[in-house]
Amino acid sequence: MSKVMIIGIDGASFALIKPWSEKGLLPNITRLMRSGTYSNLISTPLPMTGPSWSSFMTGMNPGKHGVYDFIEVTPDYKTIPTSSNNLMAKTVFEIVSDSRRRVVSINVPYTYPPFKVNGYLISGMPIHSKDYDFTYPPDLKNELGDYIILPEAVYEGDNEDDILSELNIMIEKRLDVAKRLIKEDWDLFVVVFFASDVVGHWFWKHMDETHPMRRPGDERYKDAILQIYQKIDSAVGELIKFKDEDTYLIVMSDHGMGPVHRNFYINNWLLEKGYLKLRKRAVTKIKYFLHNRGWTLENVLDIIQKFKMTKYLQQTSEQDRRLLLNIFLSISDIDWSRTKAYSFTNFAPIYINAKGEEYERLRKKIAEEMPEIRDEKGERAIDKICFKEEVFMGDQLDKAPDIIYYLRDMIYHTPRYFEFGSNKLFGTVGCGMSGTHKMEGIFIITGEGVKKDFEIDANIVDVVPTALHLMDVPIPPDVDGRVLKDSFIKDSWPYKKEVKYSKSPSNRRKISKKELSKQERESIKEKLRGLGYHA
Repeated sequence: MSKVMIIGIDGASFALIKPWSEKGLLPNITRLMRSGTYSNLISTPLPMTGPSWSSFMTGMNPGKHGVYDFIEVTPDYKTIPTSSNNLMAKTVFEIVSDSRRRVVSINVPYTYPPFKVNGYLISGMPIHSKDYDFTYPPDLKNELGDYIILPEAVYEGDNEDDILSELNIMIEKRLDVAKRLIKEDWDLFVVVFFASDVVGHWFWKHMDETHPMRRPGDERYKDAILQIYQKIDSAVGELIKFKDEDTYLIVMSDHGMGPVHRNFYINNWLLEKGYLKLRKRAVTKIKYFLHNRGWTLENVLDIIQKFKMTKYLQQTSEQDRRLLLNIFLSISDIDWSRTKAYSFTNFAPIYINAKGEEYERLRKKIAEEMPEIRDEKGERAIDKICFKEEVFMGDQLDKAPDIIYYLRDMIYHTPRYFEFGSNKLFGTVGCGMSGTHKMEGIFIITGEGVKKDFEIDANIVDVVPTALHLMDVPIPPDVDGRVLKDSFIKDSWPYKKEVKYSKSPSNRRKISKKELSKQERESIKEKLRGLGYHA
């Protein structure tokens, strides 16, 4: 029986890898592409780390596994962080374990809280602190030493050296643990390197000479992203030394990465159109008056970053942060009884606050009006608009936002304090964010019978069915992905072998869940904000 090794490079994109490979700058990844099959890997409709890696782990779309974002909206219009507790479908690690095969999972996002596997599991984001139990078995935590889950540094505009140093150390620590656990008995080995995502978010403008946020001196770090990719490429080279002839190797990412030029504040549009209503109390009227005259969080954050105080903002408590936000027009000023549409989560999809015929009428009307949105240059801002059932399907569909849309070339960002962060529809990207997620990640596969230097089409939900097929583990019948047989030559056993599905009618997850404590939730939200996400 074959084994499968999967190396995740979070946020990796062929838009970067291919030009660098042609110049010989990524020798190990280049060698894998030439000796195997590769593809852009289409991410989830909302290409966020949480739903994307969850779709990888389950082979299902968010409409079945239940994770749409780092956060979810509660019935009383609050947000709480999501975690592995929100996964309604079994992960590949549980499926393989059920087949009495052994697994090693290192740093895969959304494996926290950790769950029982036949082997070893080290949780990835959104958890970041080793103060919590983030491994299975629990005592594995004590053997990891100074392992780093996520970087502690927050981008300040003049601390690039500190950030890059921490990212390099994080890669080294991840590789050290991977090289130790790869020597154990395993059938499925997965490790994810996250530094590529962080460096893409914060250093894109340093690399991109045409970026509107680029400033004098940024060229000093023009090779920062390349250097992190090279560090990971070297780690890939170290790990593939452990690959034998019976092992298939997959290199993948959850989504791509590219430039972000402006912030986008959809709630301002919904407010202008009358779909979102403010409370009639005096304090809200005063804040709205000041908001329209420039008293906005975006302007204050510009000052905070100018004076290198971003990290202090991240360190404030949830209570203090709420007090700070309430100085400005905020969620607390929304009249939910009269509001018919609003946006809350990353990538700013729209939720409809109505039912029945009114729901359908409003959703259709908003979708028809959205194409009229133009940026500051008068150019279209939206490429595509979809209703949730057009991109998601499954018994978790009710959790999905009602309207999903794609901003032009995904060059606009919806910031973490996006609700009313600006009094304009488009604003300045703050807190160091100059790169953001794109739909196309990477997929490379090598091994016996794999076509050489061959390009295919693939989706993130296809990875797990393909891995299970290679391991001769039955595939759950309700997965959305397919076995990527076009990766294999026609006379090879992976191509000729019939795809085997499990006799179980469902892949529903039935495990005892350790609910996140209030302290855990606040800690996770703080870290997500530090990384530039809404929480």
